[in-house]
Amino acid sequence: MLAPGAETNFYNIPGAEKYSLPLKSISDAVKIKNHCIVQMERASHTQNRNERKKMLRFVVVGGGPTGVELAAELEEFIKETFSSYYPPEIIADASIVLVQKDRELVPHFGPRVRQQSLRTLEKKGVTVMLGSTVKEVGVSYIVSDKNVKIFAETVIWVAGVKPAELKFDGKVAQSPDGRLIVNQYLQLENYRNIFALGDFASFAQKNRKNVFVPLPALAQVAEKQARAVAKNIQLAVAGKALRAFRYRHAGNLISLGQWMAVGEMLNFTFSGRLTWWVWRTIYLSKLISWRKKVRVAIDWTMNLFSPRDISEL
Repeated sequence: MLAPGAETNFYNIPGAEKYSLPLKSISDAVKIKNHCIVQMERASHTQNRNERKKMLRFVVVGGGPTGVELAAELEEFIKETFSSYYPPEIIADASIVLVQKDRELVPHFGPRVRQQSLRTLEKKGVTVMLGSTVKEVGVSYIVSDKNVKIFAETVIWVAGVKPAELKFDGKVAQSPDGRLIVNQYLQLENYRNIFALGDFASFAQKNRKNVFVPLPALAQVAEKQARAVAKNIQLAVAGKALRAFRYRHAGNLISLGQWMAVGEMLNFTFSGRLTWWVWRTIYLSKLISWRKKVRVAIDWTMNLFSPRDISEL
């Protein structure tokens, strides 16, 4: 069974891998948090306002779910959490910029979620650049495809992923984006004793227009495929017929900061505090042990009534 996951895709854009921060793991998140703290401290010691604005401009590249949630969290962390520790003139020079290549945010989600995400971010003060791509990343700047140069010392890259690289002695069928093509049982076409799932696999399924479309690289897709593969391995060992995999989407949820989330399920769109609570509850339920669930629940509850910790980890 192959499930090596995916890695950040920088699309061979000059300077992107060298000068930007990816967000793919917990260590990446810690590095971003520490970097924000350092930038704020550096900015508080300079009298040059243009330099200060460059230090406190945070550019998020990628308007998918990760980019949207990150932009909302960054805005709250920079503009609200730090406001308790730094003077207003420092906070006023901080800004968040979200660069998205498509004409809308979270393009794989429904229209109402896309619109709500944009409205909420703009209301928070996030500058959203739609229909723009980054063609170069430098030490303290980015250049868009429209030759717009944005000076910023922080660029966070969440513009997409690519499947992890594995070498095979034989020939394997791959999709245009490099994922391994699997059949209805999630097996490789030329190797029926090998299963693949998650971001590493390309499984096409008919949509409402009766057209075969590869499933998106979502956590819930990988989770359901994992259960299906485990069951098929049991059936294969027992010498029984395998079960074809059929994906049923459970819906989408996006956090847009504390007390705000937007979601869609069964053609219904909902947003607000209750949606945010549901979002957190679902994530809490994914933790493996009850001990971790209780610890995280207590930690989240305490965070509602106290400012975030701004010490470096």
